[in-house]
Amino acid sequence: MLDDVLVVRPISRMPREEQRGSPAKVMPLQPSLLTSRFCIAHSKKTQRLMDQLDLSWGVQYELARGVTLRKWDWDKVYDFLYENPEALVGSNVDAAANVCAVMEDRVILPHTNISLW
Repeated sequence: MLDDVLVVRPISRMPREEQRGSPAKVMPLQPSLLTSRFCIAHSKKTQRLMDQLDLSWGVQYELARGVTLRKWDWDKVYDFLYENPEALVGSNVDAAANVCAVMEDRVILPHTNISLW
């Protein structure tokens, strides 16, 4: 659904002479430094439900990433969470790594790589 996707565009690009320099240099993020488009998946209806369930940020991120990658849509996420409210509740470490398996109705492997979370 088009109203569920927000496209953020950079205001301007960094001048070429400012792009040179040490890659380790730490700079505050400024909108003018963004050089490409970013798509952010969002559904107000599903967000309300995720807030009520107190889902961890990692779970919400993985659900939105699945929508962005077209593995599922927000209607499927909403229906799943409504019917299985406890399925993805837990900390980032406990629940975020399981999102894809749960949403695709696959077995959750005990040795899932959770180093990201």
